[in-house]
Amino acid sequence: MSGGGSEPLTFRQRFQPRAARSPRTPSGAGVGSPFHCSRFPIWGLHDPCSTTSHQSPQDCGGGSRYRRHRLPADRRAGPAQAADTFRYIALGDSYAAGTGLPLQTSSACKRSLVGYAYQVAITLDEDQFVDVTCSGATTRSLWNHQGSAAPQVNALTKDTDLVTVTLGGNDLGFADTLVQCVTKRPCKDDVSAGLEAKMNYVASRTHGMITDITRRSPQARVLVVGYPRLFPADGSTCGPLVPLDKGDIAYFDKVTRSLNLTQAFVVQLAKQQGKKVTYVDTYTQSKNKDMCQSVAANRWVNPLVSASPAHPNLAGHQAMAKAVLTAL
Repeated sequence: MSGGGSEPLTFRQRFQPRAARSPRTPSGAGVGSPFHCSRFPIWGLHDPCSTTSHQSPQDCGGGSRYRRHRLPADRRAGPAQAADTFRYIALGDSYAAGTGLPLQTSSACKRSLVGYAYQVAITLDEDQFVDVTCSGATTRSLWNHQGSAAPQVNALTKDTDLVTVTLGGNDLGFADTLVQCVTKRPCKDDVSAGLEAKMNYVASRTHGMITDITRRSPQARVLVVGYPRLFPADGSTCGPLVPLDKGDIAYFDKVTRSLNLTQAFVVQLAKQQGKKVTYVDTYTQSKNKDMCQSVAANRWVNPLVSASPAHPNLAGHQAMAKAVLTAL
């Protein structure tokens, strides 16, 4: 923290964008200095993986390496500065990682520098940001290795301030079910029993997830970020880019809502037990932004016939980041 006479930030101030606070730019942070970050030309975001950044290249490219923003020396020397350090941990699956977006940093986890978690981190201008989100992650990935990626909960610490997590869709086997339903239509009668049976499993795993995160990071605000609207309630509006039976489309919208409601209910129970956890609804705000929108610019989710099917696009991640920031 620069300026020896600065007052420590309050908890509320820590959740304000840095622009709303007094400037704390370290001295010598010009171009070419170890603290300089280049900026993305379109988004105006700091790029921690630029050659002029204070981050090493190994931290940016490795599939299982954590990506960290390290504090300049004048902001981490001594206990007075340590109290002002803000630490944000992002956990989750491909919907949190930004799979399919540009500026990928991990081929193994398909993690992007413009996923919603990174956009939240940029807005908050956090001191330490650790992103361990990974495509294909299930709740099991929290406590077990996922290929070369370490267990995600390893990133949590006692002094963590904020945790976001999006998990549960892969526990349902949602992606595999979609593939099955593209090849065999209609499919609702074949898949509904399996999906509905797994919903109770997701509820149990979500409870365990919240319990362990809050145990490992007792001071943190924990935000369980739900899934956006993938399909419309009426499948008759979908074209050839979403090759599903219209009845199956309506059913998959129902499954998405059920998953979100299940996790929201578990979060509410945890809050009643005194845990600092919040459910972030991204489904409601994405009405008329699903993959079946005829105008591509109106979609927040990629259609099934695309390079990254059934995943949020950049606009979708921007909307999810806004929902997270609103919840704070």
